Amino acid sequence: MKQGTRGQWISRPTLATAAWLACMLLICMSAGAAEHHGEPRSGPIQVPGDFPTIQEAIDNATDGQTIEVGLGIYDEALFIDKNLTLVATAGPGLTLIDAGVRSTPSP
Repeated sequence: MKQGTRGQWISRPTLATAAWLACMLLICMSAGAAEHHGEPRSGPIQVPGDFPTIQEAIDNATDGQTIEVGLGIYDEALFIDKNLTLVATAGPGLTLIDAGVRSTPSP
């Protein structure tokens, strides 16, 4: 037995239960964090909140899902192989995708 903060005695089984509950809480929190990186989720996906790049959001999205892209310039070429909606949350003038493709005029 161990003396508690108010002078009560806490039995070893109670301490073991408290430790077990703390471990379960940490495991549940870890599982929730994994949902954002790699597991399908419902509702809109936010870039850069849920994923740092638009392509990572696309790769982890399910068919028909919405991806909300925040303010900024995203230097990436995108490969979209499913039905998605991309939304520029700050507006099209403040959210840019630069795929790095430079075109030259045809002769």
